[in-house]
Order: sequence, then C-alpha cells, then structure tokens
Amino acid sequence: LTAPTSVATARVEVKNVNGVRFLRDAVLAEAQRQARVLLDGGTIDRETRGYDARARCTLPLRTKEQLTDYRFMPEPDVPPLVLHTDVVQRWRRALPESLEARTERLARHYGLRESDITTLLAHDSALGYVDAAMAAPHSVPATLAASWVINELFAMVPRDASSVCESGVDSDNFARLLALLHERRVSAPAAKRVLRALCDDPRGTDAVVDELGVRALTDAELRAVCAAVASAPEHAAPRERYRRATTDSERRVMKHFVGQVMKRTRGHADAAAASALLHELLLADDHGGGGGGGGG
Repeated sequence: LTAPTSVATARVEVKNVNGVRFLRDAVLAEAQRQARVLLDGGTIDRETRGYDARARCTLPLRTKEQLTDYRFMPEPDVPPLVLHTDVVQRWRRALPESLEARTERLARHYGLRESDITTLLAHDSALGYVDAAMAAPHSVPATLAASWVINELFAMVPRDASSVCESGVDSDNFARLLALLHERRVSAPAAKRVLRALCDDPRGTDAVVDELGVRALTDAELRAVCAAVASAPEHAAPRERYRRATTDSERRVMKHFVGQVMKRTRGHADAAAASALLHELLLADDHGGGGGGGGG
C-alpha cells in the first residue's frame, strides 16, 4: 500500500502460501497490516514475510535492505538487448487488432448495435466474414453482413464447432452471395437456398446460383413481366380497384399483383422492385405499352 502523501512503499514478499484461498487471505492480511502501519505514521520495510493461516496474519521472516539481497545479477551469456524505435513500431503494427480497437471500429465505423458486436466477438472468425463482405469489390453494408452472419451463417455451424469457418461456407463465397443480395440480383429467400447449397461446395457462389436458377431478373425482364401482369384481362377488376383506391387498406390489392409476378418468375423477382413497377404501370393510362398481355 501507499499512503496518500508519500511515495511508493518498499516491496514486501509473502511466501510459502499454499492454495488459492490462503493466497487471498494472505493478501488481505498483509494489506490490512500495511494500512495499520501507515495510519500510525510508520513506514513499510523491504522484507520477506510468511503467512500464518491459523492466526490469519503475516509474520516477518527476513529483511532485504539492498537489491543484491534478492540475488539480482546480470546473466553473462545474455548481452544487453537494445531495440530501436522503428523495430518496435514494426512489431506493434504486426500485432492483431485489440479487443478495444475492434469494438470501437464495429460501433463507430460500422454502426453496429452493441448486442450484435457482443455476438460477433464471442464467435471465432465471425468478424472475418463481415470484413470480407464489406471489402471491395463486394462493398456490402455492415448491418446487412452482420445480420446474415448472426441469423443465417451461425445456424449452419455445428454445435461442437469452435469456429464459424466450420459452417462449410468460406468467407469469399459468403461475401459474393451478400453482394448479389445487396444488388438485388438474388432475392432473400433465394439467397438462403444458395447459402445452404454452398456448404462444402467448391464451385463457388455464381455456379450455385446458376445451377439453382435463382438469379434475379434484369430490370428490363422484370418490367416486361410486371407489364404483362398489369395489363392482363383477367386482372381488370383488381386493377380498377387499385386505380380508384384512396387509402392504404384499399391499396392492399397490390399484394395480388405482386403475387402474380412472383408466380410467373417462380419467386425470382424482387418483391419491392416489382411493387414499385406495378404501381407505376397500374396507374398509367395505357397498360399495353409495357409488354405483352396474357393470362397469369
């Protein structure tokens, strides 16, 4: 201990302590002894003390007046080690990112919630998947990457696994899949199918997407399908209801048209994009200009 108005006290060693409980008791007993000495105006001497477990106090064994009493002496076979500043800086840069720096980066630069940060840092390699998805050329938003790691990728990791890498999906394929999802080139349900199929599949994301046939339509293809649905004769009644709707509840008929688009595209269309296109087409004066008609 150190008195508030004094410099640091001398070092006191407590030896011959057996067991963790006795170690705790010895530390407390010695701290209390030093506090009493300092409060009485005394000083702490450099010495070695033993611990009496029955009396719960420390007892003096021998004093050590000089550093030589500790048998500190140079090792003749080990020369002095001189480290230049540039060497130390190079080693410091090579150190892995500290937990504090990683937490700050996730919160301040990535904008992730505290609960998500805690979950990611608790699982080995999880953050690497987020970083891979955010890096060029994928450039996936951090919130999307973190959400898919936590809610989808974690579900694929065996219970006895120690790393997210044991999900069977490598970070590059995961990042590519999220890039396709972010660019609306695959829908969320389709992306989940692809993720499951990617498990231990060496061919890569694009090959699996093409094999499953889940690549989303181009803008032109989606507009053509939406135009066909909007102008179909059998949809005349719901089309008229939508055009006359004045409230959100009346516009719920839009779900009918989106459903028809998803049916024609076998679920490969982006529902939000289809809804926006359908709104434009259904309110247009001429429904025949956006693509061919026909039954749904």
